[in-house]
Amino acid sequence: MSDLRIENLDEVLEEFEKTALLTKDVLLKDLKWKANAFESLKDFSDVMHHSAEFKSLFLNMINKLIEEVEHNKFFDKLEPWWSYSYKINESCATVSLCHYSYWYSLDDDGKYIDKDLDIDTEYELIRVDARFLTVEEYAKLYKVKVGTVRQWIRRGKLRTAKKYGNEWRISELSEVYSGRFKPATYYIDELFSVPDEYAFLEGYRSVGITKNKEDRGLFKVMLTGEKMESKAVYLTVKEREKFELFLISNPFIQYRPETYDDYENWRRYDD
Repeated sequence: MSDLRIENLDEVLEEFEKTALLTKDVLLKDLKWKANAFESLKDFSDVMHHSAEFKSLFLNMINKLIEEVEHNKFFDKLEPWWSYSYKINESCATVSLCHYSYWYSLDDDGKYIDKDLDIDTEYELIRVDARFLTVEEYAKLYKVKVGTVRQWIRRGKLRTAKKYGNEWRISELSEVYSGRFKPATYYIDELFSVPDEYAFLEGYRSVGITKNKEDRGLFKVMLTGEKMESKAVYLTVKEREKFELFLISNPFIQYRPETYDDYENWRRYDD
């Protein structure tokens, strides 16, 4: 950071430290603010499109994370450009220690055209895992039929589902919304015995799935990887469902869970 030639770097750092989670007390205040904000919502489903069951589990996850923070030791003071952050997704809640880099781009006239803060180093300090339920437990929790849950898995709608032998386990914080497709990202560690129809995956490490803008009946699969030219593959609804079931079922492919309000280091309350 000291080699960065930028006149207002001190001002950028000053602004960063105004909003960063620099101490345990500030981190706890932010977490408690979030818990209280969700507690006070009159109609959670209207605001966040989630069920009452999800709300209860989500708040329980936040409170468990608060308890873990309260019982752990933290640095009295962080060095410049370091901050605590936390994330809550379908699989877990975490607190991390992060280092930020300030980058920028200049045009031909030397004027700023792009600048931002990015995390370049991250250490996970605390982790609270969501419970992974059997198909029967999940069906009972969300008041649906067991057959419906199995159908959701087959159609790639429960992306946190994990297969252990012949049995499936599903995160308690996974929820399905009828008629609404959510974009997805998967990461590939390594692949063995890839079916011929998915040979296009070989050599790639990231799979992004979105609705195709030009033809809403198709899905765009974007493939990226180190030293690999990015490639797009287009699938129909049925092909996408079959493809996602393959991704979910493969232990060497990890779904990046949806993050609920990504609170990395920006405070959401008034001091």
